[in-house]
Amino acid sequence: MHRLIPHHRPSRPSNRAHSGSSIVRCRAASALLVLGIAASATAVEPAEDFLSELESRGYYTLALEYLERLPETGTATPEFVESIPYRVGDVLVQSALQQRTLSRKQDMLDQAQKSFDAFLKEQRDSPLAPAARGRLGDITIERARLKLAEAD
Repeated sequence: MHRLIPHHRPSRPSNRAHSGSSIVRCRAASALLVLGIAASATAVEPAEDFLSELESRGYYTLALEYLERLPETGTATPEFVESIPYRVGDVLVQSALQQRTLSRKQDMLDQAQKSFDAFLKEQRDSPLAPAARGRLGDITIERARLKLAEAD
């Protein structure tokens, strides 16, 4: 009679620089794949919920990639697709606030401003237009903070 021995995985040496970012990217890519499969089965994906989840976890780069590719899939509602420039700007502002270097923050705020400006040019009467104007105000305030930080 054979005795069952629990499966034991050999431990790998820790490589923090590699394991953290690779695991996050792998999990996020898996989530995108699962969402893509689910979307093809249901025709319209829960884009807003998925985007919110990416943002809440700090996956800003993946959120931007998701928004960039979403119109090509045809799985989001037309209203959501029309709001993509607003959402890109919002993700860029959130990401800018997490940056450590002033130049990177400024670059991301510049990109966010362009995205909000494009949104307001195309979607002037959108329900998100007041929020876009508010985010432009937030960008102005953050730029003032950066100038004060540079002066110190």
